[in-house]
Amino acid sequence: MRLECTECNTTADAGRFVHPCGDCGGPMAAVYEPGEIHPDLALAGSGRRHGILTDFAPVLPELGGGLVSLGEGGTPCLELPHLGDRYGIHHLYLKNEGANPSGSFKDRGTAVAISWAQGNDYNAIGTVSSGNMGGSVAAYAARAGLACMVLVPAQIKAEKLFTIGVYAPDLVAVQGDYGELYRKALEIGRRRGIYYAVSDDPWRIEGQKTLAYEVTRDLGRAPDYLFVATSSGGHLAAILKGFAELHAAGLIAKFPHVVGVQATGCAPIATAWANEAATVTRIDRARTAAHAIANPDPPSGNRVLRALRQAEAGAVIAVDDEDMWRAQRLLAAGEGVFVQMESAAALAGALVYVRSGRMGPGDLVVLIGTGSGLKDPGAFGEGSFPRQQITLADLAAVTPARRRQ
Repeated sequence: MRLECTECNTTADAGRFVHPCGDCGGPMAAVYEPGEIHPDLALAGSGRRHGILTDFAPVLPELGGGLVSLGEGGTPCLELPHLGDRYGIHHLYLKNEGANPSGSFKDRGTAVAISWAQGNDYNAIGTVSSGNMGGSVAAYAARAGLACMVLVPAQIKAEKLFTIGVYAPDLVAVQGDYGELYRKALEIGRRRGIYYAVSDDPWRIEGQKTLAYEVTRDLGRAPDYLFVATSSGGHLAAILKGFAELHAAGLIAKFPHVVGVQATGCAPIATAWANEAATVTRIDRARTAAHAIANPDPPSGNRVLRALRQAEAGAVIAVDDEDMWRAQRLLAAGEGVFVQMESAAALAGALVYVRSGRMGPGDLVVLIGTGSGLKDPGAFGEGSFPRQQITLADLAAVTPARRRQ
């Protein structure tokens, strides 16, 4: 295995941490030699002792003796029969990544990244995050007994700060451009020997690609369509990498139509895709309440565009904040699944495809619920939930509303 730049193809030794590319600044990726990974064994599963590190060891890099796991992966793949009937999608599923240990999909990538760091004698790790990744890295650092520094935007909401701070990392709130903070952190990390496990880190990508394997294993085949909220592009790139490995090994008949969904107020990848551009152009600032997917300068954006075109299946689209709020409530009230507003972008994107007639009732459709709605309860105000006001004497007259015919 080697590391290779996804932009300029510069290679590097996989035995040391090289990210981003020293020549062009592009994301590095793990590239395996023929016979080095075994996708067929990964689909068979191998037990849950160390979560994905055990289940998907045949398609992961050598991590040495530093396995750090909290039991990530193995998340529910739930059928959504009520929403499926309502919208004419008879095979609709949600992969609930909010069931991971820290409440989001980030744990898959963190498990591999922190295990690699521990196995390669790093004593300090860090990340740049506005929420999910900060909590994930801090949790796994606590599990590994490593020093941890999490750089957060100065304007981070108290509810999200709690989901990181509870694991007791060194928290540093930073004023300034978020994209520049990301680049500066990697530069400082290299100088000071701190391993910054950021969104497009090559070892994170390897962990997050296991979602493609697990969905395929859950359903017995690859879905026809998969929808996932998209920000930096790292998660989407990882899912595409996983399906590409399965397809190359002949284990799935065709490449799924993988759709990344961004917020209209911060959609640089979707804009580039719609314009058939080769590269993503950063935007000046985000204009959306979907902060978890609001990256104006996505580091893996160009990589996603190339991967989608190579697969000849998929797209990146954008939906409004109102569509995400509505989808979040549909999943909660309609199916009993509470995801983050940003995660609900997956359902909002699927409904765009339903309305345009691009999906048929026989298609197998998977939504990725990237994070638990309990991550951000402050998003709901006092007036969000209408309720009756009665006296105790009137209680006997109250009857529940009929939910479904």
